[in-house]
Amino acid sequence: MVNEKRRIADRALDELPATGTVFLDAGTTTGVLADLMPPGRNLTVVTHSLSIALTLAGRPGYTVLTPGGEVRGPTLATVGPWAEGRLRSIQSDVAFVATNGLSIARGLTTPNSIEAEIKRLIIQTAGRVVLLADHTKIGRDFFESFGAISDLDLLICDVGLDPSVARDLESSGLAAVLV
Repeated sequence: MVNEKRRIADRALDELPATGTVFLDAGTTTGVLADLMPPGRNLTVVTHSLSIALTLAGRPGYTVLTPGGEVRGPTLATVGPWAEGRLRSIQSDVAFVATNGLSIARGLTTPNSIEAEIKRLIIQTAGRVVLLADHTKIGRDFFESFGAISDLDLLICDVGLDPSVARDLESSGLAAVLV
């Protein structure tokens, strides 16, 4: 889904504030967003993804913050009590969230409970929540739910999403942009 993720990330650039704080969740599409973020934006970026932090570190116009914590090998994301404690005290203007699955019945889901807790905190401390997900994530459910559809302000997805599923999501109150 390389091309789809790039289109999603390219559209997500429109959701970046001119200044302020954004949170980039750990994920492949959020990683592509980090790759595409232009220099000189005057943004603070908070991320628990070590790879995203390294992508943006030193790029002019960005202050990059990580919460620390245990590094989870499969995702290179910091998780656990140290990260959770730090994230409880922050507020972001916009959070760009990734997911393993999204369904109307269970909302946002992931197979890992430790990452689910971090994702819950990201959503709770954001002014706006933008989900970046390719169509293969929609309609899938995993072990732990970390947010409801009502927690999301916008879904940016690729045009491979079944039109009837897109209508169902929008009927449940979720604005969706297909690219």
